[in-house]
Amino acid sequence: MNAKIEVDIELDNHLEKCRCCFRILEETDKFVNIDEIVQRNFYDLTQIELITSTDFSAKICSFCQNDLHVFSNFRTSLITNQLKLYSHIQSIQVHDFTKPDNKKFHFESSNQYTDLSHSFSSNVKIKTEKEDPEDIFVDCETIIEEKAERSRKRSQTLKPKKCCEICGSSVNNYRRHVLKVHLHVKNYFCDLCGFASFFRCDLEQHMKVHVKKSIKQQQTFYCESCGLEFNKKFHLNAHVRAKHTEKVRSHLCHICNKAFFSTENLKKHVESHNDKDMPCEFCGKLFSCINNLRTHLYYHSDPKFICDVEGCGKKFYMRKRLRAHMKTHANQKDHVCTYCDKRYFSQITSVIRPLSVRAFSTSSRLLGEESRGPSFALSDDQREFQSLARKFAREEIIPVAAKHDQTGEYPWDIVKKAWEIGLMNHGIPEHCGGHPLGNLTTCIMAEELAYGCSGIQTAMEASGLGQTPVILSGSKEQQKKYLGRLIEEPQVAAYCVTEPSAGSDVNGVKSRAVKKGDEYILNGQKMWITNGGVANWYFVLARTSEDPKAPASKAFTGFIVERDWPGVTPGRKEINMGQRASDTRGITFEDVRIPKENVLIGEGAGFKIAMGTFDVTRAPVAAGATGLAQRAYDEALKYSMERKTFGVPIANHQAVQFMLADMAMGVELSRLAYWNAAWTIDQGKRNSYEASIAKCFAADQANKIAADAVQIFGGNGFNSDYPVEKLMRDAKIYQIYEGTSQIQRMIIARNVFERAKQMN
Repeated sequence: MNAKIEVDIELDNHLEKCRCCFRILEETDKFVNIDEIVQRNFYDLTQIELITSTDFSAKICSFCQNDLHVFSNFRTSLITNQLKLYSHIQSIQVHDFTKPDNKKFHFESSNQYTDLSHSFSSNVKIKTEKEDPEDIFVDCETIIEEKAERSRKRSQTLKPKKCCEICGSSVNNYRRHVLKVHLHVKNYFCDLCGFASFFRCDLEQHMKVHVKKSIKQQQTFYCESCGLEFNKKFHLNAHVRAKHTEKVRSHLCHICNKAFFSTENLKKHVESHNDKDMPCEFCGKLFSCINNLRTHLYYHSDPKFICDVEGCGKKFYMRKRLRAHMKTHANQKDHVCTYCDKRYFSQITSVIRPLSVRAFSTSSRLLGEESRGPSFALSDDQREFQSLARKFAREEIIPVAAKHDQTGEYPWDIVKKAWEIGLMNHGIPEHCGGHPLGNLTTCIMAEELAYGCSGIQTAMEASGLGQTPVILSGSKEQQKKYLGRLIEEPQVAAYCVTEPSAGSDVNGVKSRAVKKGDEYILNGQKMWITNGGVANWYFVLARTSEDPKAPASKAFTGFIVERDWPGVTPGRKEINMGQRASDTRGITFEDVRIPKENVLIGEGAGFKIAMGTFDVTRAPVAAGATGLAQRAYDEALKYSMERKTFGVPIANHQAVQFMLADMAMGVELSRLAYWNAAWTIDQGKRNSYEASIAKCFAADQANKIAADAVQIFGGNGFNSDYPVEKLMRDAKIYQIYEGTSQIQRMIIARNVFERAKQMN
């Protein structure tokens, strides 16, 4: 049965937006009385009676001037969209009454009551009653005419429209008009860079960028030596280091002998010594650092090295000074080696010299032809070097280890002190002014230095890694030129093989050197280079073969590259997890010209040189890991006897005792492993198998022992106030550099299978 529907419409007097153009309605918009529109006759509006409030009115949008659309859109959304959401409406057909061919709409419903809410604070109530249908008619043409008349009147009162600067048309929204009509027309251009824009404001904003750049370009820096101008201070500093290093660094501090480029920097530095000067109690010389004072006090102690030439007896504080003095006694080599009849100037040299033959190998005659293994008794000279390194680590390295770990500063002061007392450059040949001590003696000192700080020990030992390729394969001219520098001044070298895409896989090196005449043009990038930013020269491995399928043994060549050459650019210092005192950087080589005199052996021999170097240097790396493990064990043992739980020291608990026992076993076995590897190469034998065992085992034990030490310390071990947390961070790199632990196991397995095949 048909029903009569009453619709009560209650709306706010102010609509927020126009339903046509979505423009926000303002107070200036005129009002229209909806009663006048609603009360007109609609065609065939059956079964509906609209009851509206007499004082209801709605705003007319001054932009689109469409009051009927507002009302029609309101009716459509109110009746069509809202009522469709409810399942009790059986059938709805609505036609827009503003269109001539759509003037009818019909409702059928049998529900008792429905409550709806309009989107913009409208409340609509629909009530059904059983009544007879009624027809309502409306004159649509009259409504349209009235709307057009109102639009004409409103256009006369609107604000004047803005004129487009491009086409001259009058528009309300200038920006919208330009983007729609003149999308590809940019009328404003920058005279400096050609930048184009639609609007003047965008061009003004763009010009601010040029103003900032011009301000920066106005800053100029002048070189004090040659007067050249630079836009950046970084370029000035690089120019001074490259061109005026020897000339400008002539301003020395009378307190600490530190060199500066200018007198202004020197004055600032001298002022920093105020209230910090520490005088020597013997000579009164002032020092700003306690470590410098301690080193100076060495010279006030009794000299240990005495010239034993008859009639001389001159005393020296350092062995290298004695060696230089012995050269003055020409033709007085009175001391003869009992094994090879070679004559020496002094008794000390006649004993130490036979311990090392050219490439770190010791003559087997020292231990007898029938010797089958290393001797566990250290010689007097080895004990002397061990004692010297131990004293240096306790007094010079340990007090400043935490500071260098926190700041990441390269320990130049310690490196210079170690160079002065003979703790560096152990493998440099005699004809270059060096004094080779043998691989075992080098490892013994490396363990003692790593006990103090493995990061500082790595900074010193990495120079040996860079020297070894030149020691093994360099000509005498190359050795005198580059190894001699390290003897004359406290300088270091670096080993450049690793690349961003080639670490363990050396065959993946992409750096290329192309021969042009008597030179090679080197291009490439190296990564994780220890001493990369402080080294005087590098050993660089680069591909020279044009055949991509060439074997590694013929594809690569070793070069000596100086850091000051054009095209060599060290990168930023890497902030690592541990061993932060060492300087680790990436290095870029761009069109670096290398003379053919700097090629080691010849073209294609680089891979063999690089792999042979590891046989020499992996034993000292294992020794460094052993020194770190020994330090962790000593700290844990001392703490376990002082820390008490349940009324007794934790060392009395069996769980802690087992951990300490395992730590002691790991330290002792690691030491035996690197002794065996070092002794093997001192015999002139290939030690790849022994060196890989020592390096892999010592690295794993160092990580385990350091972790157990932190566990024994408990919560204190996790704090930086105690040394074991640093030891744990420093230990990890031993499993990575100079061949990962996995690579070492591959080498060991390969040697095991080769030996098994030989036995069969």
